Amino acid sequence: MKLTLWHNGLSTCSQKVRLALAESGCNWESCEVNLIAGEQKDPAYLAIHPRGLVPALAVDGGILIESSVINEFIADLAPELKLRPDGPLGQAHGRLWVRRIEETVHPAMGAITLATVFRTFMLQRPRDEVLAEIAQVADGNERSARLEIFELGAEAPSFRGAVTRLVEFLDDLDRALATSPWICGERFSLVDCAAIPYVDRLNRLGLDVLWTGQRFHLARWFAAAKERRAYKVAIENWFPATTADMIRMIGEANRPAFLEAANGWSKPVPRVQA
Repeated sequence: MKLTLWHNGLSTCSQKVRLALAESGCNWESCEVNLIAGEQKDPAYLAIHPRGLVPALAVDGGILIESSVINEFIADLAPELKLRPDGPLGQAHGRLWVRRIEETVHPAMGAITLATVFRTFMLQRPRDEVLAEIAQVADGNERSARLEIFELGAEAPSFRGAVTRLVEFLDDLDRALATSPWICGERFSLVDCAAIPYVDRLNRLGLDVLWTGQRFHLARWFAAAKERRAYKVAIENWFPATTADMIRMIGEANRPAFLEAANGWSKPVPRVQA
């Protein structure tokens, strides 16, 4: 079976799939899509993924899209590794985590990345050019949110709302990890593949202060995740040092605004250090 993955090195959804592929041991051919250069808008790629998103996986000529669907497929390719949580109830809970990550965490992280990293570059371009690009966004709500973040950055209400959702996610992860080494039990699963890229993005923005010294179970889990070979193969190896340094510098410049929003919205729960 031939697997070909269209993906981007820094894309969180691509990272999820590369993690699952690395854990499964499946061989795959890489087709990296340069999102900055706009390759996702090329007609050739739109024929693969009509919405111009990454990742997409070709399987013997057929195409799969959506990272969670692709990861379920990968789990089926290596059932002996048991990448799904145990039992029907465990798998149902796992799907709830993945659904929350897709519907809530992913857009929240997108807003934060837009307000910090991408806005830094947007402000270096001609204003009219950026506004014209935003005006082409088809979805009205998304268009309004992008315009607000472009104009206000970390002062935008949508940025504060995104911080709220991410802090609540970190709190819930910490609670879940208080009773097991991985999110859904004793074994690493697709749920961990889904969550790691977002915690990693916060870490690369210099926001590990959100768990260092307070969310101890989350900190232990993330440290263990980074020790896995799959993390190095799927995430670390795709992050050039210059890009990592740039993202951290931008994140640290925006850290005060982020932490102000986090302190204003989060509801701290007493923690007992493990």
